[in-house]
Amino acid sequence: MYRRPSAAPSDNPGELVPGSRIPLATAVHQEVPAKILVFDCDPTACAALGSWLNRRGHSVALACTHDMAITLLQRIRFDLAICDESAPTPDMKRWVEKVVRQPPCPLILISATPTLDSAIRAANLPVAGYLAKPVNRAALVGLLERTLGKPGR
Repeated sequence: MYRRPSAAPSDNPGELVPGSRIPLATAVHQEVPAKILVFDCDPTACAALGSWLNRRGHSVALACTHDMAITLLQRIRFDLAICDESAPTPDMKRWVEKVVRQPPCPLILISATPTLDSAIRAANLPVAGYLAKPVNRAALVGLLERTLGKPGR
């Protein structure tokens, strides 16, 4: 889960949420599930990552083909997309740029065969992060928190 701002912070630190005893300063953010697209041509890896994200409270959509990923991106506004860099796409650079711009959606690339060249290519793309498979869960949690804007970055 991450926290999406639900109201502007109060200028009065002692102000309470109307009808409660909760200080407004602590009620400014509400936890909501992030909508995450997982695109991996390996159905087992796709399902495993999706299941793990789902257990963490996120709403997850899975795509094992380029066409399915595009269809889902056109129908649903995702908060984040996670894509295997080796997923079959006509042009990875063009696909990445489309994902992060229409509508804006942060993208994390993952790789089963990370190399220095692939890391450099990822660094030159507008992506939020690049992780090697098997995905280190602690590293992914940190990247999710930074990417989704969770307080306490």
